[in-house]
Amino acid sequence: MTTPSDRPCSQTPLIDLRDHETYVRGHWPGSTHLPWPALCERLNELPCRPAALQLVATDAAQADQATRFLTEKGYGVTQILSEDALLNTPEPGLVKNRFDSKRLWQPSEGVRAFVEEDLPAALGDPTGSMTALDIGCGGGRDSVYLATHGWQVTAVENQSRVLERALTLEAGQRLTQPQCFVAVDWQCQDITDPDASCWQAEYDLILAVRFLERSLWPHIRQSLRPGGFVLFETFAQGAEQFGGPKNPTGCLSRVSWHKPLLTFAL
Repeated sequence: MTTPSDRPCSQTPLIDLRDHETYVRGHWPGSTHLPWPALCERLNELPCRPAALQLVATDAAQADQATRFLTEKGYGVTQILSEDALLNTPEPGLVKNRFDSKRLWQPSEGVRAFVEEDLPAALGDPTGSMTALDIGCGGGRDSVYLATHGWQVTAVENQSRVLERALTLEAGQRLTQPQCFVAVDWQCQDITDPDASCWQAEYDLILAVRFLERSLWPHIRQSLRPGGFVLFETFAQGAEQFGGPKNPTGCLSRVSWHKPLLTFAL
């Protein structure tokens, strides 16, 4: 149920729908800036569904449009805060004349654990920039996350519309973390083409998250630097009944899933 309010709930993500200049002039601490209607193409920046959200809107029409859209996408809008309520907040209270935007999205857990736990345990504090190839990068969360940690990332996706969402995600993250961000090399091409430019280099890390193309293993092995890492995450057979890929060829056999790894020197 959506209710009007003059104060946000600190436990629920707060989405500010107003334009960039208005947002910078003043916004609630902890807000996430996703202007309307650009929000419609930026769903990969929201938390996983179903999630409760609060909105800050310029007017009732904007709030109504955004609420209907988010509800159709599986989110619940619990509160709407008007711009008047925000501007009448007693001082101190608002973030003024500064752009910051809370990140609501997360990389895949495997990528997060690798960067923050597994890699430091294996190598300590690696010196120099490390390189990664993200196969079938989709909306770009894992690639952008790696870039915020100083990785030089080549990200490949064969659908231009999906790649546009990744570019938008990157642009927003660079606004909030310009000091540590390395630009991602986004490439729209067929990853199964052995002559694709991404296969003409070597990488410290090659990742494929929820993307399975069995013909790629020779290319992965060829493009992985000695001592490099492969991070592979996909569905196992049986996942279809729990909402996994509809095509069973996108699932690995529980018996033979490890066979491609036998061709690597571990």
